[in-house]
Amino acid sequence: MNVSTRLVLAALGCLLPGVSSATDTLSSSLRVPLYTAWVPAAQRSYLHNLDIAFKDHNGQPGELRDLMNKPTVITFFYTRCQNGRKCSMAVSQLGALQRQLAQAGIADKVRLIAITYEPQFDTPERINRYATDRGFALGENALALQCESSQQQRLIDELEAPVSFNAGWVNTHGVELSLLDAKGRLVRQYHTLIWDNDQVASDLKRVIPEE
Repeated sequence: MNVSTRLVLAALGCLLPGVSSATDTLSSSLRVPLYTAWVPAAQRSYLHNLDIAFKDHNGQPGELRDLMNKPTVITFFYTRCQNGRKCSMAVSQLGALQRQLAQAGIADKVRLIAITYEPQFDTPERINRYATDRGFALGENALALQCESSQQQRLIDELEAPVSFNAGWVNTHGVELSLLDAKGRLVRQYHTLIWDNDQVASDLKRVIPEE
């Protein structure tokens, strides 16, 4: 599914009553699955844009490649988002996934990452507060990132994140989660209005033994 279709799904999800029913109905009519097919290890492609520099929620610098030593999920958000069904829900859902993984005893075996769409505005202090307020407990395996502004678009394009910009600021966007294995290779993407944590947790349990 291309970015335009994902943005249509996101926009209609905001206009129609009932996020889940709107998603299910539209996905059915477009014959869009809720997530992409599982890519077997031998067929996976490495992400090409892991050299992107960032500052994390504590202001510590690094490169994305430094974080690719565990199965990882990546989503995007930005703190100016006014739609509670998008960024706020996505970060809250990531926090809920974190707690679910902790209950399963595998939270330390994976990494959860939320990257701001607007690094020119979202400082480490802002993303730290935003994530913490929504129950996402930041730490070594759970990070909110401010990527280098001049580099970030390459990653957005590679992951086909459902977003459009106007003069560098978010114009419209959807919600998506990407699953990578411990080598930084794309395994699956979830492109609903909000992903199913049970499905993501099941997929993480499936990919962890590959290490």
